[in-house]
Amino acid sequence: MEKLRVSKTKKIVLSALMLATFIILDRFISINIQILALNFSSIAIMLVAIYCGPKYSTLVALLGDLIAALLFPFGSYFVGFTIANAIMGLIYGLYLYKKHEEKNSKIILSAIASNLVVLVVVNMIMNTFFIHFMYGKAFWILFTSRIIPQIILTVLNTVFIVVLEKVLRPFAKKYLYENEVEGSNQMNINEYLEKLDKFTKDPNLDVMEYVMKDFELETCKTKFLHVAGTNGKGSVCEMLSNVLVEAGYKVGKFISPHLIKFNDGIYINNKEISDEEVEKILEPLTKKIEEYNNSHEVPAKWFEVITCVALIYFLQNDCDFVVLETGLGGLTDCTNVVKSMVSIITNIGYDHIDILGETIEKITIQKAGIIKENSDTVIVEQAEEITKIIEETCDSKNAKLHKVKIEDAQNYSYTEDLQKFDYKDYKQIEINLKGKVQIYNASQVLEIIDVLKEKGFKISEEAIRNGLKAVVHKARMEKICEKPLMVFDGAHNENAIDNFKKNVEQYYKEYKKVYVVSVLNTKDYKTVIEKLCEDKDSIFIFTDGNDKQKYVAKEKLYNAAYDITTFSKLFTMSLEEALNVVTKLYDDRLILVVGSFYVYKDVQEFLSNIKD
Repeated sequence: MEKLRVSKTKKIVLSALMLATFIILDRFISINIQILALNFSSIAIMLVAIYCGPKYSTLVALLGDLIAALLFPFGSYFVGFTIANAIMGLIYGLYLYKKHEEKNSKIILSAIASNLVVLVVVNMIMNTFFIHFMYGKAFWILFTSRIIPQIILTVLNTVFIVVLEKVLRPFAKKYLYENEVEGSNQMNINEYLEKLDKFTKDPNLDVMEYVMKDFELETCKTKFLHVAGTNGKGSVCEMLSNVLVEAGYKVGKFISPHLIKFNDGIYINNKEISDEEVEKILEPLTKKIEEYNNSHEVPAKWFEVITCVALIYFLQNDCDFVVLETGLGGLTDCTNVVKSMVSIITNIGYDHIDILGETIEKITIQKAGIIKENSDTVIVEQAEEITKIIEETCDSKNAKLHKVKIEDAQNYSYTEDLQKFDYKDYKQIEINLKGKVQIYNASQVLEIIDVLKEKGFKISEEAIRNGLKAVVHKARMEKICEKPLMVFDGAHNENAIDNFKKNVEQYYKEYKKVYVVSVLNTKDYKTVIEKLCEDKDSIFIFTDGNDKQKYVAKEKLYNAAYDITTFSKLFTMSLEEALNVVTKLYDDRLILVVGSFYVYKDVQEFLSNIKD
């Protein structure tokens, strides 16, 4: 569901309108006796809180009381009431902001909770004390005389705001809500990004160098940890950033692909970038992108713009570290605009051969392109021809090479939810990620941590253990549903499929299985199908996702399977049909959704709908 938001301009206009409404309700439509004040001015504050947030509701409450006292004085002015009013605005803002985006029960519960807090803290304690201070009447006499009217007012306020929000909802959707980016012809963020080309046959750094030249990436204090490889990049990024956060550093993390929306690839300390923060960056950035597009033949691509957003966000927030995952290759990948302190290369295999090259040597040259002069490089144990190219690259750039050897990961054990292992001096490290390949990924992270510690960064063993154990990596052997049992894995190349099969054998050997398979049209789908169809006893449903242009046609997947198998348990369906079938007819089997990260969002939405 699209997220509802209100632009800054409309927040200011609405706040001004509600400020005037507050003054009218407070001064002209109220009952004021010496010790009693019954009015509904807080309704205006609650509306500001719902649509604009705590900053605006606090300011309107504060200014409303001051302006009302100045223009329409009623008795003696006392600053305590203004402070109490501001606190009321803050409480409403904290409880009510954005609750209109959720279920009706949320706004009702938030309205009840916020009004109860206001009743107790502001009306009964603070205001009663201020009246006691001003008029000299006994606090408890005032308290008891005020409590019944204030409870009645609280109930009425709660009912009014719930009903009013519901009545105003269609008008707000039509005139108030938007999801637009100022500075780009009021274009919806997603619409703007969707108009950009997704892929390029000739990647280069032209856009990044043009846009980022003013940000002094070469001399900034932020330390970049750059991660390339074919498989394992995402897991290494998640584990490494989590350890550094546990160690007390401010850590930016940029990973791809995003699973639900592009925000979930950009994080600081594990909190994803908000739409509002994206807007702030995109407003000047889109102008810079337009400048570039007008002066260059090939326009900026989607991933280049997203990478710019991420880097600008990290630099503006003064991150200590940024863990940066390459999108494609390394040498000409747009993330390679940074000067990294440590270059990290995970397992290398065949993928994106149409762009990176058809041989493992050509692919390795691209991946090794992230290695910088006089830096450190950490790799996992690779095939001899891969290691040789990386060694030569390090030698040519005076970069120190650190190798993670498989035999250094020892004393391995696992349960359904936990894996343990030793790596060098680290004993019985625990991780929640599934599969032995994650042991090697975690070992590489430990090696990187040792490199950082050698450079003087303080990272305790407690931070290492807690950081590694807490990592959860979505869409990698992720159990996304218990009943029926459904596991999602984005494996989409030969090596990843091999690891996926090993994990299924390790954790779910006793289950009968049904596969839901979709593959992007940029992938080697025949190899994926050949590897999966070695499981002769399972049912396979081939689909082409919800965006037919992105995926290999389901009929092609079916034919590839049919050509190499002798069994007839093959079907083709749309993604929604496939999910309906497996959840209703095969709920006694293990359902494995595999082949592409890009159907994750659709699968999660389907599961959410059937739960509702």
